[in-house]
Amino acid sequence: MSVKTILVVDDEEFIRELFASLNRRDFFEFSVKILTAENPEEAKKILSENENEISAVITDIDLNRFSGWDVINFVLGLAVPPKIMAMSGNENNFPELEKLGIPILEKPFRIGELSGKIAELFETAEAME
Repeated sequence: MSVKTILVVDDEEFIRELFASLNRRDFFEFSVKILTAENPEEAKKILSENENEISAVITDIDLNRFSGWDVINFVLGLAVPPKIMAMSGNENNFPELEKLGIPILEKPFRIGELSGKIAELFETAEAME
C-alpha cells in the first residue's frame, strides 16, 4: 500500500497540529504522511522540493496576510498537479471553488468530516485514473 503525502497549508497552528497528529493515528484506511506549511511561500517551497511525492494539498483560503488562492494557482500550474481541497469558513469563497471543481472542507469542521472528505478526495481521484 502506498503512502499518501498531504500538504496542509493553514496559518492556524492548531489546525496544522491537528493534521500532523494524523500521522500518529490509524485515522484513514490508507497510510498518510502529513507535511504542513504556515503560508503560501512555505507551501510553494515544500511543493517544489517534493513535487513528485505530494498526493494532495489542503489549503485554507483565508490565510492571515495571505491568500490560499496563491497556493491553488501554484498547484494548478504544476505539470502534474496533486489533488486539491480548500478549507474555508467564508461562504463567499464557495462559488469560485465549486466552479473550479475544488472540494471544500467547511470550517469549523468535525474530525469525522475531515476523515470522510479526505477519503472522498482520494476515492474520486482513483476512480478518474
